[in-house]
Amino acid sequence: MRISLLEKLVLVLTVLSVLAVAAVVGFLMINVGLRSVVSDETEVAIQGTIEWLEAERERVNGRSAPKSIYVQPEAVQPGAAVATTADGRPKLKPASEVKYFEKREDNDPPPPPDEVVFPEYPWIKKQPGVVFVEPKRIAPVVYEKYQNFENAWGEAQSGWGEMSTTSNGEPAYEVKGFDPSSRMAKLLKLQPGDKVISVNGYPIGSDIASGKALYDQLRNEKNFSVLIERNNQRTVLSFTVR
Repeated sequence: MRISLLEKLVLVLTVLSVLAVAAVVGFLMINVGLRSVVSDETEVAIQGTIEWLEAERERVNGRSAPKSIYVQPEAVQPGAAVATTADGRPKLKPASEVKYFEKREDNDPPPPPDEVVFPEYPWIKKQPGVVFVEPKRIAPVVYEKYQNFENAWGEAQSGWGEMSTTSNGEPAYEVKGFDPSSRMAKLLKLQPGDKVISVNGYPIGSDIASGKALYDQLRNEKNFSVLIERNNQRTVLSFTVR
């Protein structure tokens, strides 16, 4: 069955949050009905240029860092009981205990090296048993475009899904599908079957009230880490606006 209105709103809230779209105030006031002057073609060209420049920088500098890093689970003490799921997999911590994101200001001291996944992105913290995908850069002009609720709502029409639960029984939004040519698919890198659990440590929730709370918490943020469950594996997709 196609996505319900509630589920579509949750999807929009997820899209908005990931792209720093904290425009609740604008949505409730004057921004509704106003579309960005940035055309779709310009948006694609700008984002494509950023990705090309980053690829060229990596080639010139001989950079060979992995695009994703799996943080090995902590060693289990001999004799210690290991909680498992119904299918025998080690039971993961609930999302509320997964401290994979840390809000940091420019003048904050650097975090301990053993807590950092990617040195260039100190706000991403290691979490045992989690796959971390190297952050994707989002152009400021794209960021500004999706601060408009109408733009984000229109983009969300390319995808559908439903409220679900993770293998641990936590609330999540499961992506069922989307237009593979859509900007949402290319920009967010979500895949059918992904279960979105939280953004920057805040749970997605299962209703409109929790979605609005997520909106409010993420106002004006420029760094985002999205915790998902993909094939029963916790994965963090990160985005930075710059």
